[in-house]
Order: sequence, then structure tokens, then C-alpha cells
Amino acid sequence: MFTEEVAKTISWKGANGAVRANGLCRTATDTDIQRYAIRWFNLAADRGAARRRLTNRSNQAEAND
Repeated sequence: MFTEEVAKTISWKGANGAVRANGLCRTATDTDIQRYAIRWFNLAADRGAARRRLTNRSNQAEAND
């Protein structure tokens, strides 16, 4: 869960309507935007883990060279 401070800074629609300014999202409904934003947050932990795995592999490859 997010702290109240973090929750206040999150905008599903982007700063100053940035999501709507993106041509790909111009016709998206608020529900679509919210669904994809929630999915992005749900997958955040996996993105971090994947980065760590790649960094570890790179470091191991350099150590073996």
C-alpha cells in the first residue's frame, strides 16, 4: 500500500492531462486509463527484479572475462 503522501501525488490521468495529450490514449476512457495504471503498479515489483537479474548477469559476465 501507499502512504497518504504518495497517494496524493499519484494522478491516473498524468500531470496537466498528459495521458490525454498522448495520441495513443486520446480516445481511452477513464476506466481504461485507471486499469492500465493499476496494472503498471502491480507489475512494478517484477520490473525491479528483472533489472536486478540483468545487472547480476552482467556483473558475473564481466567478472568471468
